[in-house]
Amino acid sequence: IQKASLLEPTEEQAACVFMITCAVFAPWILVYEEACLPWAETHLQAANEMLGTFTDMLTLMNTEIPEVTSLLHRFWWYYMDILGHPIVPGSIITVYYSHFVTLPWEKFVPTLEILNSLLKCVRKNRNNID
Repeated sequence: IQKASLLEPTEEQAACVFMITCAVFAPWILVYEEACLPWAETHLQAANEMLGTFTDMLTLMNTEIPEVTSLLHRFWWYYMDILGHPIVPGSIITVYYSHFVTLPWEKFVPTLEILNSLLKCVRKNRNNID
């Protein structure tokens, strides 16, 4: 039996680090209900700092654990399932986007499942506009 080295993290370890990171930042980035936003407009600077730190953590993790499934794949699903929920107001989505655009997307190679989820999202949004 081969022990996993700390220098060569496993998929399970990478998933655990990602989940812990998301849990640590959850109070500052998640919308729990329409009436329970993560920040008020008066706290926009602090929100930007927290999202910047969250994004920096994701970038660092993507750099330090490149051998395992892309962290950006995990983040994609986190965004689609939680951060991009329809109850999230546009003002918060705008702040998300201003930070998430800085992630190393050039390293992101979407799976067929991710591409299908993107198409589903685009179709749903198109139907909401029409």
